[in-house]
Amino acid sequence: MSTRESSARSEPEQRRVNGVSSGSLSMPSPSHPYSPKSDNHSTASYSTRASAQTTTTSRSVTTNNGNLNNNSNGNGGVDNGSALPANGRNINATVSARAARLAGTSSKMHKAEAMARFHPKMITAQILSLQCFMYLAQSILIQLNYLVFATPTSVDRIFTSKYLHIWKREGVADCFMMLFAALFGAVGLVLIVEKSKKCLDFTTTYFILHLLLSTIYGGFPATLDWWIVHILSLLVMVVLGEYLCSLKELEMIPLLQF
Repeated sequence: MSTRESSARSEPEQRRVNGVSSGSLSMPSPSHPYSPKSDNHSTASYSTRASAQTTTTSRSVTTNNGNLNNNSNGNGGVDNGSALPANGRNINATVSARAARLAGTSSKMHKAEAMARFHPKMITAQILSLQCFMYLAQSILIQLNYLVFATPTSVDRIFTSKYLHIWKREGVADCFMMLFAALFGAVGLVLIVEKSKKCLDFTTTYFILHLLLSTIYGGFPATLDWWIVHILSLLVMVVLGEYLCSLKELEMIPLLQF
């Protein structure tokens, strides 16, 4: 029975049965695709290919970087280090040129505005008006001195220095007359000039013209009393005139009501 069965079996089955019966299984050959040795070999080959590909990639990157550096340093390439400062210099030059043009335009506009505000006829009329106003005030005060102190009236009291004496009794009235005339002059600045920033200019102009007229009329005033009185009058007229003009400038502008 066993002989028939063994003969009836095929040769592979017979080998399998013989191996089982003998208790030893035949291991797959090393050339089998699923053997451990084959797996290690395939893993090693894959890592070798991966490392070779990485090396090739790094070489290509290095080559590309070298080409970029060569292009950037060459004439045909784009050099950021040299192009950016050049662009910055061009921008700075453009900005400075525009600023210069704007400054020139603004200066021309300021000159045009100054020329538009400059009215020589009006300024001359203001100077003459203030000069006449001061001489009118001094004339009125001389008449008051005549009524109070019985001093003779004369034009010499305005254009000469022989009546201006601080330490003499007969000259004190004339000194106070000049100081009170400065108070009237401050009122004249408010009425004629109307600008606090122009009070010093017009007051100085008045005293310069008064010095010229006094020199023409009776000679250059050489006494110290004349200079002291007129300098104090100048200070009083300027300070009080600027104060009154500033008060007038701060007044509310009336609005038209419809």
